[in-house]
Amino acid sequence: MERERTAGRRAVPGFERLRSTVGWAGTALHRAVIVAAVATLVLSGWALYILIFDAERAKRFTIGVSPRQFFQALDGDILDSYDAVFAIAHNAGDSITTTRVALDQGVDVIEIDVVSLDGQLYAAHDSPHRWYGSFVFRGPSLTQIWRETAGATAVKLDLKESSPRYVDRVMGFVWANGEGRQVIVASRDPLVLAAFAERLPDVYRLLSIGSQRELDALRADPALAAAIDGVTIRATLLDEETVAWFGERELLVMAWTVNGLGRVNELVDWGVDGITTDNLAIAQLLGSDDPAELRLDRYRNPSGAEPGEAEAEEEAEPEGEDQRPGEADLGPPGEDPDLDEIIVLGGEPGDEGDGGGRGDEAEGPAAAAG
Repeated sequence: MERERTAGRRAVPGFERLRSTVGWAGTALHRAVIVAAVATLVLSGWALYILIFDAERAKRFTIGVSPRQFFQALDGDILDSYDAVFAIAHNAGDSITTTRVALDQGVDVIEIDVVSLDGQLYAAHDSPHRWYGSFVFRGPSLTQIWRETAGATAVKLDLKESSPRYVDRVMGFVWANGEGRQVIVASRDPLVLAAFAERLPDVYRLLSIGSQRELDALRADPALAAAIDGVTIRATLLDEETVAWFGERELLVMAWTVNGLGRVNELVDWGVDGITTDNLAIAQLLGSDDPAELRLDRYRNPSGAEPGEAEAEEEAEPEGEDQRPGEADLGPPGEDPDLDEIIVLGGEPGDEGDGGGRGDEAEGPAAAAG
C-alpha cells in the first residue's frame, strides 16, 4: 500500500520541483523578515541612544536644520561705512548658544524661525512631525529665545506656518512681550501679513521672497507692495535696478544669505537695508556701534520725528478702533478670547541652556500656553 501511494505521488509531473521552489521561497522570505527586524531594532536603538544620552545631537536630529555659524576672515576692500545696514544673524535664534554667540559678535537682528507643537511656540527651522513630534522634539521654546534676545536691536520672526490658530498664538506672544522692542515678522503668505497690519500695526511686516516667480508677482501687484513694509529676499534675486525699485516704493530690503565680502559690498552700494549672514566676520563688520542709530521706521516716519513724539500724538487721540489691540482681539472671529493663551514673560532671564523642556520653562500664564 505504501509503495502504491509513493508511486502515485511520483506520477504528478514537477511535484518535487514545486515543493523545492516553495520551500526555498519560504526560507528566503523568512530570512528577509529577520534581517528587516534586526535592522529596525538597530536603528531604533541608535535613535533612542541619541535622544537619551546625546542631547546636542538629539537637538539637531529633532529640530531639523541646525543654525550654521562660522568665522571666515574677510578678503577684499572694506567700504568707508556700513552703518546704515542691519546685520542679521541667519537662523541664530533657533538655538540659545548661537543666539548668544551672534549677540557677542555685535549683530543687530536675531532671526528666529517660529513653529508650533501642541499649542506651544518653538524656535526651529522645520515644524516637528505631527505624529511623533510630541515625543522626540526637544528644541528651545520661543519664550527662552525671546529672553536671550533682549540685547538685540530688533528681532525677526520668520513664520513657518500660516494657520489662523498659529498666527493668533504668535500675535498673542508679540502683543504681550513686544513692548519696547523692534519686532519684524516675515512670511510668504500675504494674508498673514495683512492680519498683522490690522491687529498689530506696530510690527514690521516683510514678505519673504525666494524665487523669481514670487518677485515678479510682487512687482505686478501694486496693492500688495503698498500693504507691506518690505521684503526679505534671496540675495541672488537682487540687482541694482531691483533694489532701486523697492526704494522708490519705500520698502525695506533684507537680503539673505550672504557670506562673502564682495557680495556684501555690492549690496551695500545698491542700498539694501539689511544683510543676513552665517559669517561672524561679516556680522562684526555690519554690526552697529550705536544700535539707536538703526531704525526700521525710516519709511514709516520720514519726517525724522522721534518715536516718542509720534506716540505722544497717538495718546492724545481719543480711544477708538485705531487703538492698539488688547487681549480681547486675540481670538479667531466668533470665539471668546482665551486669555490663558497669551504668553507673558516673567522674572529675570535665566540660564536654561540650549535645550529646554516643552513649555515648562515659562512662568505664570506662559506655562499654560505657547
